Amino acid sequence: MHDGYKVGDYWDGKNEVEIRGRCHRCHVPESMEHILLECEETGQREIWDLAETMWKSREGTPEWKQMSVGAILSCGLTKWCDKEGRPDKGLSRFYRILVSEASYTIWKLRNERVIQHGGEIGHTQKTVKNRFISAINERLTFDRLQTNRRRWGKKAISVGLVLGTWRGSLHDEQNLPENWIRESGVLVGILPEE
Repeated sequence: MHDGYKVGDYWDGKNEVEIRGRCHRCHVPESMEHILLECEETGQREIWDLAETMWKSREGTPEWKQMSVGAILSCGLTKWCDKEGRPDKGLSRFYRILVSEASYTIWKLRNERVIQHGGEIGHTQKTVKNRFISAINERLTFDRLQTNRRRWGKKAISVGLVLGTWRGSLHDEQNLPENWIRESGVLVGILPEE
């Protein structure tokens, strides 16, 4: 927002790095919209597809929203309701995690490709998938750790909120205990590729 990110014409006139202003794959000036939603380079489409798959893995979730820059920027404000019309904090939080982690992972992959490799070397589909799943699993682990009241005191997240956030999206969930917060090895339902 308001040219806060170094993309597109920010790089104009900066000699050796001026090439960072244009997408090497699509040959258009880069913008956040292009990077996050339009670029044909391996990464963004695969990540949004994975996010949608994770969203749909939860039984009874509303239809996945078509992504736009506005939807990404406002994901923290998005509120979902349950079937009775009551606010569903867990589902809303799950959506915020998926959208924010997807957009951040796309941004990091783009920066690696453009800044570290001069736009010449892209990522494989396997790498993209594994990076996004790893990011979501890290969030899951962080959530589990943040429920520790002895360590975090009043700043701890409620166990109920964490269970509600991840309900229906975990690997082998039917075999997990009802309160799996202290279980090690809990992962999201889509596993990384070997």
